[in-house]
Amino acid sequence: MDSVISATIEFTLEKLLAIAAEEFNLVRGFKQDLDNLTDSLRSIKAVLKDADRHQVNDETVKLWLKKLEDVAYDADDVLDEIKYENLRRTVQIRNQMKPKVCLYFPFYTPLAFRWKMAHKINNINVKLKRINDEAVSRGFERRVAESAPSRPQVKETDAITADPVFVGRQNDESKFVEQITGEINDVFSVLPIVGMGGIGKTTLARCIFNHPRTKTHFNERIWVCVSENFDVLTILKSIRDSLKETSHGDRRQDVMDTLQKKLKDKRCLLVLDDLWNEKQGEWDDLKNALMGVSPNKGNVIIVTTRNKNVASIVNPHNWYDLEKLSEDDCWSIIKAKAFEGGDVPEHFQTIGKAIAQQCRGSPLAANMMGAVLTGKEIDDWESIQKIGPSNVEGDENSVDHTRDDIPQVRHLTILEESAPEITKEKASYLRTLVTKSNVPCKNLPDFKHLRTLVLCDTKIEDCLTSIGNLIHLRCLDVSNNYSIRTLPGSLCKLYNLQTLNIIRCKNCEKIPMLGHLPLLKYLKLEGLTKVTSIELSFYGASDSSSTSRNDGQETRVSFPSLKSLIIQEMPNLTEWAEAQMSGVQVFPCLEILEIQNCCKLTNIISRSNLTSLVRLKIFGCKNLASIPQLRGCGASLKWMQISYCDELEKLPDGLGSLESLETLRINDCKNLQLIPYPSGQIDLSSLRSLAIDYCKRLRNLPSEMLVSCTSLQSLEISNCDELRELPNDLGSLGSLETLNISNCENLESIPYRSGQKGLSSLRSLKIFHCKRLPNLPREMLESCTSLQSLEISNCDELRGLPNDLGSLGSLETLNISNCENLESIPYRSGQKGLSSLRSLKIFHCKMLSNLPSEMLESCRSLQSLEVCDCENLTSFPKLSGMVWLNSLRELRIGNFSNSDTLEVIGHIKSVQILSLYGRADWVSLPCQLQNLTSLKKLWIIKFGIEELPDWLGNLSSLEELQLHVCKKLRHLPSKEAMQRLTKLKELGILYCPMLDDQQSLLKKSELPKISHIPQTWIDREIIR
Repeated sequence: MDSVISATIEFTLEKLLAIAAEEFNLVRGFKQDLDNLTDSLRSIKAVLKDADRHQVNDETVKLWLKKLEDVAYDADDVLDEIKYENLRRTVQIRNQMKPKVCLYFPFYTPLAFRWKMAHKINNINVKLKRINDEAVSRGFERRVAESAPSRPQVKETDAITADPVFVGRQNDESKFVEQITGEINDVFSVLPIVGMGGIGKTTLARCIFNHPRTKTHFNERIWVCVSENFDVLTILKSIRDSLKETSHGDRRQDVMDTLQKKLKDKRCLLVLDDLWNEKQGEWDDLKNALMGVSPNKGNVIIVTTRNKNVASIVNPHNWYDLEKLSEDDCWSIIKAKAFEGGDVPEHFQTIGKAIAQQCRGSPLAANMMGAVLTGKEIDDWESIQKIGPSNVEGDENSVDHTRDDIPQVRHLTILEESAPEITKEKASYLRTLVTKSNVPCKNLPDFKHLRTLVLCDTKIEDCLTSIGNLIHLRCLDVSNNYSIRTLPGSLCKLYNLQTLNIIRCKNCEKIPMLGHLPLLKYLKLEGLTKVTSIELSFYGASDSSSTSRNDGQETRVSFPSLKSLIIQEMPNLTEWAEAQMSGVQVFPCLEILEIQNCCKLTNIISRSNLTSLVRLKIFGCKNLASIPQLRGCGASLKWMQISYCDELEKLPDGLGSLESLETLRINDCKNLQLIPYPSGQIDLSSLRSLAIDYCKRLRNLPSEMLVSCTSLQSLEISNCDELRELPNDLGSLGSLETLNISNCENLESIPYRSGQKGLSSLRSLKIFHCKRLPNLPREMLESCTSLQSLEISNCDELRGLPNDLGSLGSLETLNISNCENLESIPYRSGQKGLSSLRSLKIFHCKMLSNLPSEMLESCRSLQSLEVCDCENLTSFPKLSGMVWLNSLRELRIGNFSNSDTLEVIGHIKSVQILSLYGRADWVSLPCQLQNLTSLKKLWIIKFGIEELPDWLGNLSSLEELQLHVCKKLRHLPSKEAMQRLTKLKELGILYCPMLDDQQSLLKKSELPKISHIPQTWIDREIIR
């Protein structure tokens, strides 16, 4: 059965049942008809679920579904019209509207409306009865029970197409590449990848096919999409064509002769994508043919299939069952597609993860949903989340419709100005209309059932006057329309409107009256460059706002349902008028308020109690001198960012009362001097992340502020030039996990009072570019019992570290760099040591003279060690301190005052990656280097050697050799020595001028030495 139609109808029926169950004041007079409609919908829904469960593919059933879809949409329109009329009358009666406002509303007597709706519902009931009777008369249930799934049609694949976001398969890819490039004793090793449709078999095979190691390992790589047509001769011809070969004829013998000549003595990789053949004899015929044309060992065939029977035929003992992706991986794909790698707003996260869960581990479904969600507002995400991806399992194909097939599609995008005009009959079917590129829309009233209307780059100056007739409209997007000066008053008739975007209408001079729209949830105003003020009319007239009663008092409500208000890129917006009407409540449901790049704006509404506000972002409002007092939102506000507000000198006094605030970011407020904290009103107990950046005049942080942050997990302070010290209550942050302090040039002290509970949860500590900081408090470091990463860089005045460094038993990463006055790294004996340390990097510390042997001896888990450019380092830890480094895999060492220091490398037998940094006066390599028989990658940098020694050929495991900035180097090792490096796959030479000559990139005398190396490049140019 057509999964797209099925999913659409099922969602529509669910919605209809929900609407039909609502109580409307207007249903008197046709309630029985409405009850009958509800019963019919439930019966049809049950039959539909049965059909969908059995995957019926009968054409008559598909036709039946199309009829049902049409009637379902008709019912949706009728119920929506009832709902709209109920809203219209409720607003009209409550607000006792004035005559000039009533001109916008068509008048219905209740009796006439009821008669009209009863007639429509009765017609729908008759149609539904016919559809139900047809299902019974045609034996629908019997056909559903007997139907079996058919094999889906598949589009041809290739090896070149760029894949969607590749997430969650890196481990699978690594395993395969490792297996197929390793030692293989069979002539053809067959590796099947099995999984349901859309799980990512083809994508994984394509990544393996195009992996650099695969390209290097195999002489020929061939991709064939087999699909349902398994014909041995056809496959052999496809292999021939992929190799760009021609035969004297198309007989099998001709093709085999051609393939044998081409593939003889070569190692091949063949991908057979989407295999369905279950006949053992046909598979054996193909495999025997391939073994005949390429009898060498090490060839590989990768097969992708949905069918485990197929996998057992091609390899009865071993196949790779591709698992579904995790929900996190699906969410990573969706957000990468929908937000193009950018930041994801927090309010999208929850819904996005729910949609990812519905993808049920299918990367195809995740990619599809990411594409659908791109550019959509939160309301659209909620709607899509209700529908979910349809028929995720087993359907890798899209359903294509022509533009003329409007009754079936119901969603249309018109891209060309020359597009034919849509007839009135077809227009009435549409629910979504997107117009672009100056497409005229003169017949807009004909699209009377639209739910979504996007008018982008469209000539709409004439058609907008009739927009009030689109009473079903939920979403209206008016973008890039330069002809609009004002939006029509009839916009206030759109009582069902939930999302309104007015974007880059550069000649629009006034924001329309919107506060009275009862269902408006999402409003975005962007790029309205001629708008200078938000006027009182924006809130709706005093007699056109919604009303509510509280303790017998009438309260008028403006924007009663608005959840998100975004105002951005309005450079001439200067003033935002306050709602001054007596007894008016504004934005009672507002959760998101974002004001960005309104550089002339001087004020933001301050009298409103934003009791529902969850997210506040003020960005790029350079003339804004003050922030609203945030009254009433202490229990709701969770996220706040204030950025690029140049005139802002202090934060609001009520900051300390934001008991629910979890994230606070303040950056690029260059005149900010004060963060006020009135005593007795301090409660930031929910705050988890605090970041202050580029507030160059900020001199201190209130100590009371930090004391109240009992849940703080992340603290970042950077580019605060006048900040001289941190609060002395830093040690009270027992929940702190990350502390980053950077580019505070005048920071002289990090106070730490004894007796505090300490930073026992701290996992990461980074201190960068604090040039006047002389030391770190010993007590602070001593309390960091959970510290995993410590990084210190560009602290010019730092002369030593606390001698309790050896007490950090959880430390995994220690990086110290560019501390030019650091003289020593103290290490007290008797400490438990750095037993968890995996990475140690010390470089560009000119005054450092030695490393403690005891410290290095304790690093039993060390995997990566880098000690470079420490010019005063005269001695390295003794051999007794190095023999314990059995886990060391990567070593970068060199550029010391004494070349003898490098002799220690010969005793670290476990090293696989080695970078040696020399000096221009070092004319030889340490001979101990030849003892590193496990070495796979070797970098030789800035040595003054003229030739490489022949003993380099003893490095039997070497796979990569890099020679950089060896300006005197003239010769590689002898040809015999180079030939002994049988595993060498890559040679790179950079800025070694004596190795080349004027005629070529490499001297002719050196070329024979590298003929066996698969990849060689000189000065970033590949020569083989």
